[in-house]
Amino acid sequence: MKNAFTYRNVLCGGLIYAALGAFQIASAFVTPSPPPGFSNTPDGWAYRGQWVDGSARSAADLTVAGRRVQIPVYFRVSAANAPKYAARYLFRHPLVTAAAAASILAPMGVEWVNGQWTQTTQSTHTYPISDGFIWTSRFGNTAPGETVLQNCFRITGQTCTVLAQGETWADVTTGTVLIGYSRVNNPSCPVGWIITPSGCVQNLPPVTRPLTEEEFVPLVAPQIQPAQVPNIVPNTVPIPVETPTINPAPRTVPVPYTPPIPRPLIAPLSDPVPIPNTEPQQWRQPLVQINPSPTAANPWRVSLNPKERITTSPHGITDPVSDLDPATPTQPSAESDFCIRNPGVLACAPVPEFDIPKYEIPTLTQVVTYQPEHFLGGGSCPRPVTVDIGGRTIIAFDTPQYCQFISSYFRPVLLAIAAFTSMMIVAGGFRSV
Repeated sequence: MKNAFTYRNVLCGGLIYAALGAFQIASAFVTPSPPPGFSNTPDGWAYRGQWVDGSARSAADLTVAGRRVQIPVYFRVSAANAPKYAARYLFRHPLVTAAAAASILAPMGVEWVNGQWTQTTQSTHTYPISDGFIWTSRFGNTAPGETVLQNCFRITGQTCTVLAQGETWADVTTGTVLIGYSRVNNPSCPVGWIITPSGCVQNLPPVTRPLTEEEFVPLVAPQIQPAQVPNIVPNTVPIPVETPTINPAPRTVPVPYTPPIPRPLIAPLSDPVPIPNTEPQQWRQPLVQINPSPTAANPWRVSLNPKERITTSPHGITDPVSDLDPATPTQPSAESDFCIRNPGVLACAPVPEFDIPKYEIPTLTQVVTYQPEHFLGGGSCPRPVTVDIGGRTIIAFDTPQYCQFISSYFRPVLLAIAAFTSMMIVAGGFRSV
């Protein structure tokens, strides 16, 4: 209730002041209507529309002075959020997006198989590598994957050292010959092959494992470039975007992830109107400069800066533009501005052409009368009320005398009381905020 009373006081006071011409009410910032498809999602600001190289263009709507202004807008796919969003969408909608992401998934061995996402990779197990021989001693052959030194240590319990090694024999000892070995080629496990528990193989078989969403997203997201996201996610789905660029400047180099620079947009408020007493005839067109002023919470915020354009042509701008013709400035010069605002002063009056003989100055005698001015107002008082009695005119009510008294004394007092009352209302409203 207190706030309602406060707002009412401020509004009433503002209306009184506005009526008295004490101040004007203006709004510094406004918010245009975002284009269709723009939304706020858990992944941040998002846009649904047509994309080209990871960017999209649309327009926001703003109504200024009863006129609809369409403000160009540029969207860029979010480099921070969009790849993760695309990977998550890909995991949850494999039948829709798997084909579009095949070039990304194939090098990683990720594919949709039998109703689940899997990854196939080479085994990283460190199995022993065959030297291509079978080593034999009086205690028997070495075990698969066991070297001669390992076999000697297993049999003797001592660290063995190779003393000599030939084509078919080897001596290993800690000082004396403990075990003598002979060797033959191993046809089932050539040199360089891998000795596994299930046998000797030239290459380890690949390992295929299923992937959960928690494994899939951090695995796939870093491989997705922001410009590839619209190719993976259908254009009917909002895609996370960076802060929109309002009225973007043209880019000389079409790099998808170099965002353009926002710039002001100048829109007409009405058609040009003629300026009185100008020679040659000048025209004034009121304009508004729309300046992008986004914040993290409101990416669409803009500020409005009134302007005017003075030209000698009745044809003004009809559509919003970013740059005006420099030959037609938006602000008049000091001299023209003075004359436009004060067309009746002698300094700004057009110089007439007279047919006056040289060195002759014409003169004119004219009677000038002066009427007293009334404080804080114009107008006139009614004539006195008269009656005719016996052929004589008698003043029944001296209207001018009372009118002059009211106009000179009561009217200023009433205006002062009204102004003081409005000041007290506004001051009381602000104290209760």
